[in-house]
Amino acid sequence: MKSKAILMTLAMMSAALAGCTGSDGVTEIDDETLQQLFDDNIQDFMNNTSVTVNQEIHYHNNTTVNNYETTNEYSNTTNVDGGEVINNYENNYSSIGSGTGNGSFHGAILHGIDFEFTLAELWGESEVEPGDRNNTYTTNWSYYDYLTNQQRNDDFTFSCSVYYLVGSASESNQTTYWEDNDYYYQAWEDAGYNSTMRDLFQSISQDSELRFECDDTFYGYQSSNDNWDDVLIHTLIVPEGYAFRCLSEMEYTLYRAGGLSNNGTQTWVGGSTWYGYANVYFDGVYVRCSSNYGMTWIGNGESVEVTIIGNNMLEEYDYRLMFNYEIAPVVNVG
Repeated sequence: MKSKAILMTLAMMSAALAGCTGSDGVTEIDDETLQQLFDDNIQDFMNNTSVTVNQEIHYHNNTTVNNYETTNEYSNTTNVDGGEVINNYENNYSSIGSGTGNGSFHGAILHGIDFEFTLAELWGESEVEPGDRNNTYTTNWSYYDYLTNQQRNDDFTFSCSVYYLVGSASESNQTTYWEDNDYYYQAWEDAGYNSTMRDLFQSISQDSELRFECDDTFYGYQSSNDNWDDVLIHTLIVPEGYAFRCLSEMEYTLYRAGGLSNNGTQTWVGGSTWYGYANVYFDGVYVRCSSNYGMTWIGNGESVEVTIIGNNMLEEYDYRLMFNYEIAPVVNVG
């Protein structure tokens, strides 16, 4: 580029000196004349000359943008009545983003489960119905009849209400026979039952058949004392291409039915292992669903089964599973 400019300058100056030659044919010009010619013409030369610069620039961009579009079909399964309830989902999802420092993810999909059940329903069994004081009960009873002076064997039918007499004038003070039987023999006598019937009531009072018919708090002897562990409550599938994390804390996932509120609605109690609790397993790995452990993400994008397992549960209660979790796109790096 510099050589071209020099040649053009010489050409311009040569044109200005045309005809300035000596007698011997050699150009004659002194230094002062040459400087004056340069000063007079250099500005015109610069104004009428353009220079093109070709420059190749190399640069590096250290910003990573994840562009993805995913269509996923997957299902969650709940075991009920010996079978399965399958919820099918299809997510069409497009996002541009990247992870943030607090563990959340642009495009994470929040899921929620709210499921009421009993153990009998999970196991596919008929739910045990307690007795009722308004029922009647029939049994065969062998006894000595002093009027005939012989041993007799007869059928007797009576109302279950005979086990609800003490304190029956006030519902708040009523005591059933199975709660406290201290005054029941006297109550039966005062109600006009003879010794044969009083003996009958007392003798069969703990028979499970009678209690299932008459006792409104009886669900069976073993179930009243056994706490069930390792109960499969719910199964969900993390679809391929996603990671998983639980948001509900273990202590606030499984609730047990309490009493009725003042307006007659069902209340639920939780927050303690005493009422039953649930553990979460990701492909068999125990997931610590607790705010103390950050509720971290797990999974590398492979489709994985997540199971929710109940513990310390009783047959005679209704339960409610309330569980929230998230799934988010993840890149499998091996």
